[in-house]
Amino acid sequence: MPLARICGKQYRTRVIVIVLAAVFPVVAGAQEAPKVQPAVPRTIVLPQKTVAGVPATLAVLDAAGRVLPNVVVELSSGQKATTDATGRALFVAPSEAGVLIAQIPGQDITASAPVVKSPDAEPQTSAESLSPAVHLLAYPHFLSLHDRFTMEGTGFHSEADANRVFLADQACLVLASSPVSLVVLPGLHIPIGAIKLRVNVAGHDTGS
Repeated sequence: MPLARICGKQYRTRVIVIVLAAVFPVVAGAQEAPKVQPAVPRTIVLPQKTVAGVPATLAVLDAAGRVLPNVVVELSSGQKATTDATGRALFVAPSEAGVLIAQIPGQDITASAPVVKSPDAEPQTSAESLSPAVHLLAYPHFLSLHDRFTMEGTGFHSEADANRVFLADQACLVLASSPVSLVVLPGLHIPIGAIKLRVNVAGHDTGS
């Protein structure tokens, strides 16, 4: 066989070996890439107070503070509430005053909140049925930008999204709510310093 043809075959063989050697680490690296772990529940957020026999909203968060959908929460009243796409769930507080306990089945995650009687709190089925009397009775005077805070008052709505909370005119996220309590997460762009707090419930504003 002529020398030129032999050399040609050897060259092609070397090219094939080099290409395979270069590709193999890439394939191996792709196979060894770590899988993304699904988020798991870490915290159940309940309103600071619930009203006996009246609906309220809870939320479930992961370790990073993100809301989690499709999480089942068992309540001491015997109910089960499943968080929706926003990571929150509506439930009805026990009919008698006492303590409400919430837990996630199979996990050591619990939360509790007092259940109080209130002659002024009536079950609310929609934002339009809310009484116009909305008052803030207690709220923190110092806040951390990344930590949730609680407020107490009257006339809040059981459904979290019907309560709109503003810090420095920036909308916040209401995680949990009852007619007498809200748990709120500040927005991402709240300025540092003295700011105004405002709550609007179904068109009824508390003022600054």
